[in-house]
Amino acid sequence: MSRQAIIASTFAHVLAIWALFVFVPSAPARIVPTTINVALINLPPGRSLPARGVPADTPAPAPDEKTEDAKKPVDTAPPEKNAVRPPDASKAPPKRPTPGLPEGTVALPQAAMGASGLKGTLAVDGDFRWTYWLLAVRAAVDRNWGGSPGVITGGKPIHCTVYFRVDRSGRIRDVRLSESSGVPFFDQKAVRAVTVSDPLLRLPDDYGNDWVGVHFGFEYTDL
Repeated sequence: MSRQAIIASTFAHVLAIWALFVFVPSAPARIVPTTINVALINLPPGRSLPARGVPADTPAPAPDEKTEDAKKPVDTAPPEKNAVRPPDASKAPPKRPTPGLPEGTVALPQAAMGASGLKGTLAVDGDFRWTYWLLAVRAAVDRNWGGSPGVITGGKPIHCTVYFRVDRSGRIRDVRLSESSGVPFFDQKAVRAVTVSDPLLRLPDDYGNDWVGVHFGFEYTDL
């Protein structure tokens, strides 16, 4: 074999080997999976696994009071001139005078009388501290009222006041109607109940004056 043939044969073998490595794909690498042993457990009823990245039983953050206050709207409108203000609970309400009775008199609280729907209020002029005598006067006038007032008011109360004086012996003087109810029949019955109650109980011995002025208020409603 000539020298040229040997060179050509060697070159052909080298080229074939180079082509084999370049153009023939290599076999894919085999991946061997890793085996992990897992133990399964049963959770108690009502419990669940926490989300990944969040620790179990993490308490919720407490709300920031300053942040909550900042979210509340602030009323910047000026107060109205005629706005209604709530009453001051620390101050006692003013006392209102009893209808038909002058201010400054010493009075018995209004109480029901014998006739249905009829109420009586008694007051005297000046400083008078003998409640038992006032109760006796109211009881005497109540006994002499004389049954039902005989007036239809439609549920609206009517009232009148009879003024009279009582001397030390208990005699009634100067009976007059000081405030009318607007119903003449009712006013007349009130004046009569006072007049026929004469004489009354004697004035208390410790009372310093010779007579006392009395205001007897009558109020009636048919409902």
